[in-house]
Order: sequence, then C-alpha cells, then structure tokens
Amino acid sequence: MKRAPSTRSEVTKRGILDIARQHFSSVGFEGTSTRSIATEAGINHSLIVYHFTNKLGLWKAVMNDLFAAFADHAGRHVASSDDPVELLRTNMHAFVSFCAETPELHRIMTIEGRMKSDRLTWLLDTYLKSNFETVSTRIRAGQTEGRVRQGNPAQLYYGAIGIAGTLATLAQEYEALSGESASSEASIASAIELIDALLFVD
Repeated sequence: MKRAPSTRSEVTKRGILDIARQHFSSVGFEGTSTRSIATEAGINHSLIVYHFTNKLGLWKAVMNDLFAAFADHAGRHVASSDDPVELLRTNMHAFVSFCAETPELHRIMTIEGRMKSDRLTWLLDTYLKSNFETVSTRIRAGQTEGRVRQGNPAQLYYGAIGIAGTLATLAQEYEALSGESASSEASIASAIELIDALLFVD
C-alpha cells in the first residue's frame, strides 16, 4: 500500500532533519552542504528547499526539533512539586540523560557558542536567555535557603552544563581514555552525582 502524500512528505522531512542533525553537529553550519544531505537522504535537493527554504531554515528546524525533544524529555522527568530546588535538580538530571541519548544538541551548541553570529543571537533570543533566567532564579532561590552552593549562578550553571555536555561532546575521547561508554547508565549516574555535588548542599 502506498503512503498518502502527506505521510510520505513527513517521512521525507524527518529523514532530512535526522541527517542534517548529524552534519551540523559534526562539521558545523559552515561545513554542512545541503546537497550532501540530499545525496545521503537519496532525494532531490529541491525537496530541502521545499521543506526548509535554505540551509539556515534547515539549521533552525534542526534546533527547534532538538529543543522540542529536550522539552519533552525534561517534561517526563520534572519534579512533581513547585520547589525550585527540586525543579533545578530534576531538570539538570534530565539534561544529563538527554545529552547521553541525543549528544547532537550539546555538540551544536558548543560549535555555535564559540563566536558571535546571527545564529547564536537567534538561539539566545529563542531558547537560551529564558532557560538561563529560569535556572539562575532557581539557583538563587536555593542559595537563599542554603540548599544550593554559594557562588556565581552563571558559573554554577555552566559548570553543571559542562559536566553533562562533555560526555556528549568528547564521547570518543572519554571512551578511549576511560574504557567506559559515555552513554552507559554508570557514566550517566556518575555525571549526575558530580552535578549534585557541585550544585546542592542537601
């Protein structure tokens, strides 16, 4: 039975996004060619233009897809209370497991965060500023209560992000030197313990 055109179109779009995610996370925006993506996907290049307009449109679609996936992942691990410290804890734990399962988000963020660009500005305005403010507010609330370690909230935030993301960004190096899988349950649990030790007093 042939797929309905709308279903076939969505399957094609999903395939393009998955391949593009791998390209953007390994060689960055500048190193990515939409024609190479089309070739790898086994489609005509015009389909990328049809679905995403251009390479920037495709890059933004990949980032929207990744952030939506993280929001869904975090939503399934969120604390059941309104306690800001517990929300901070569960969100950080969710980020560790998400990075292990979907390392492309942190890999792309590492590439984009190294220099000023219109893409970084778009990321800041669309996702990063609001998330940073939410996390910083929770850190400060926890510090006031004596439940979160004292220190610069931004540095505590990036310290935790660094612990979680390094396993994703340097997975091959980590595995070669440690002999452990960066995405194993043991590695994830160890990263969570380190983040807890960095951030929380209780």
